[in-house]
Amino acid sequence: MINRIALLLLVLAAPAGLFREGAPIDAVNNLGDARLVYVENGMWKAADFLKFSQDGQAAFAAGFIDGVLVAPYLGAPDRGGLLVSFQQCIVGMNDVQAGAIIEKHVQGHPETWDRPLNTEAWNAMQEACRTRR
Repeated sequence: MINRIALLLLVLAAPAGLFREGAPIDAVNNLGDARLVYVENGMWKAADFLKFSQDGQAAFAAGFIDGVLVAPYLGAPDRGGLLVSFQQCIVGMNDVQAGAIIEKHVQGHPETWDRPLNTEAWNAMQEACRTRR
């Protein structure tokens, strides 16, 4: 539990200088729609996730999911589309399971290890959501 709290505090308190410059990312959503969107790079690359402990992976996954769920505060639509399908997908899922989904995706796609972890986490969850339908 302490590791999760420490990781969360690191994420929340990180100075802006730790974030890398953003770039267009080819993202896929669970509606089968591929599109180019601009996503700001986060703190880590996908390969970094494999270095996290299981608790660290679970903490990242929980924070990632919570971030998606508060996206309407930042202007994302709060009804229909991706948010609702994401909410339906994660029903019953816990932080360890979500972390394992991201880990499996990252391990299975070494060609993306240099890409931002935030977008690879999104791709991992969307891939898993397509199979959970």
